[in-house]
Amino acid sequence: MVKAGDDPERTLKLRRYILGLSLVAFTANTSAYLRQGCCLVIDPDKPSTCSEVYRDGRREPSKLSHKEALAYAEAAAEGFGVGEDRTVQFDKQKAKADVKKKDK
Repeated sequence: MVKAGDDPERTLKLRRYILGLSLVAFTANTSAYLRQGCCLVIDPDKPSTCSEVYRDGRREPSKLSHKEALAYAEAAAEGFGVGEDRTVQFDKQKAKADVKKKDK
């Protein structure tokens, strides 16, 4: 379970941010290029579909666009407080210490 410390409001903002990132990745028009000489192509006789599946088994076409997903993700990032990109040095010992702290 993803949490932002013991702050329920910040945890909700973090979860919305992660959902936004997931929706952007899901709706993005990704390349089907796997490796040199190997590309996936759509079968024109079997168009792809994206459906919302409900508990009762009913399926309805999903209406979520990439543009909408991106707008949601940007708003969620702003609400969560995503800052400027930065480069940091990874410290293996600090990471191990953090994991040990969480285990206790």
